[in-house]
Amino acid sequence: MFLTAAIPAHAQTRERIQVEPAFQEYVITENMASISGKIKVANLTSTNQTFQVYAADIQQYDADGKVTLSEKPLTGTEYSLADFIRLESSSSAIPSQESAELSFTIRNSPDLQPGGHYSALIVRAQPSQTATDQQVLPAISSFLLVRKVGGEHFNLSLLPTTVAQQTFSLQLPKVIELTFNNQGNTHLTPRGTISVTDIFGRQTHKGIINENSVFVLPSTQRQVPVRIQTMQWSFPVMLYTISITGNTAPGDITFKETSSFIYVHPLVLVIATGLLLLLIVMMIKRRVHEKL
Repeated sequence: MFLTAAIPAHAQTRERIQVEPAFQEYVITENMASISGKIKVANLTSTNQTFQVYAADIQQYDADGKVTLSEKPLTGTEYSLADFIRLESSSSAIPSQESAELSFTIRNSPDLQPGGHYSALIVRAQPSQTATDQQVLPAISSFLLVRKVGGEHFNLSLLPTTVAQQTFSLQLPKVIELTFNNQGNTHLTPRGTISVTDIFGRQTHKGIINENSVFVLPSTQRQVPVRIQTMQWSFPVMLYTISITGNTAPGDITFKETSSFIYVHPLVLVIATGLLLLLIVMMIKRRVHEKL
């Protein structure tokens, strides 16, 4: 069975069942036999619940960060992790309005290659034995992002943006969509800034790249929208330069893009068009008058 989800930044809650943390990062060195962790499951419902817990592999399927969760380990996938996860218990009974910590261990096997490996711990309510109708059971996940050192390959690039392809614009950007391409073998977190300056060197607009600290998984692309904030007033007609700079963690891979465009306020264009039409009308009238 396959489920879909997106890697979040905070604790997840669904139908009054909460799992935290939403994701965890681990680094495994070659001399480690294993690494252990826990997730906390809260039963916020009004009845006692028994939850099934199991590991699912992850595969990203779009640039927005949505991932496919497979209840069966994905064979032949170099970033698979579910096979290396051992749960302390496959189920847990949690009374109403209480919570429990569930432990797990990640084995450092020779088959676990250096680089990134990804999985999710799925927590699902088990069906009630007294129910007679088919039940829709809530499922919620906690993501695991593991990096095994000793052979990581860091390689992230910024694809050309749409603003870099324009030379003229009637509006200043409010949101710039960045697309990162990770051709390495481990997940990376890009961060940086976008600066918009005029020909006088004034920074009129600014944006912070990746304020939510989203990951770019290996062998995938990820779109990161950047909100652009106004820092100073703008001239109605101006040549602007957009500079996009940043780096990644880990790996410290730098990325940069610089482009320029001419900005004309729509009102200026309307006034200029009106003056041009007025000039044409006056010239036509003058020629008619000269012929008379």
